[in-house]
Amino acid sequence: MKPNKTDIWIVVVSLVMGGAMGLYYDDIKRLYRSKDTSNPYTVIGVLEKEIDLGTIAQGQEAKAFFGLVNKGDEPLVISRVETTCHCTQGAFQLLPTASGDTAFVEVVYDKHAPGFFYQDVRIHGNFEKSPLVVGFMGRVEFEQGNGK
Repeated sequence: MKPNKTDIWIVVVSLVMGGAMGLYYDDIKRLYRSKDTSNPYTVIGVLEKEIDLGTIAQGQEAKAFFGLVNKGDEPLVISRVETTCHCTQGAFQLLPTASGDTAFVEVVYDKHAPGFFYQDVRIHGNFEKSPLVVGFMGRVEFEQGNGK
């Protein structure tokens, strides 16, 4: 059976896209420096592993900033931030952090229930013992007349 033009185009597009995806994967792998021996880790220092936000008003958004100092020779790349609750969101810079510089991870806590809270944050990157687990705590103060 002789292949038609559509079959040939499907094969050509598949090869081109497969090659492009392979290049894209290699670029991502190089950027994020996976934990194999060809892509070394960097060394980090943490400014604070635990942050006390104190007392916040009910319904108020609270923010914490965790600083990671790049003490190694390789650029520091934070690849992912995980939180333990949907009430907490993490944000980080996508660009690599040079040796000697500090990268910051911002977490925003937005919970309306009064009382004490403690949240873990897992920071993933190209450093030993990734993910790094840090935490923050505080107390949400009941607001009189809120009706909640």
